[in-house]
Amino acid sequence: MNRFLILLLLFSIAIPVLAVDTSNWVSQSTDNGYSFKVPPTWQYNEIGTSDNKGVQFTIEESDTSASVIFGYKKEPQNQVLGETELRNFVEEIATSKNITIEQTKSYQNGGIVVAGKDASGFINTIAVENTSGYLKIILFIFSNQKAVSKYSDIIHEINNTLVYPQ
Repeated sequence: MNRFLILLLLFSIAIPVLAVDTSNWVSQSTDNGYSFKVPPTWQYNEIGTSDNKGVQFTIEESDTSASVIFGYKKEPQNQVLGETELRNFVEEIATSKNITIEQTKSYQNGGIVVAGKDASGFINTIAVENTSGYLKIILFIFSNQKAVSKYSDIIHEINNTLVYPQ
């Protein structure tokens, strides 16, 4: 499971681990304020409300699938949550998605990452980070270890192009 925590650490670095050919990627924007570049075979959908905006990217192939949700939740009065509150928030997400948490990692910058599996056996990682007035939330869902290996670098590149709503 450490691979999933490493995957999230990669998201804090602005360079990709492996070169991904983005020459045929398409620039997109959503009505809820996100903009990004995405491979043409990946689907995306807007999710959430005005205070809890998100965008979900999905790829499904015969032997693997991956989904990642990038989102944010506004906090009242620009409140910054402490580690216990962040942990409780992540545990609420995990419970609502029926994810059994197998590992948890906290970061000094106000973030927490958990990794585990859902009832279908899919590999899930949830990351939550305090960011000026809102929580940044990322949820990864991989069908199997092969999907983690196959799609991690592509998801990293999508993250590098992603601009959150203002």
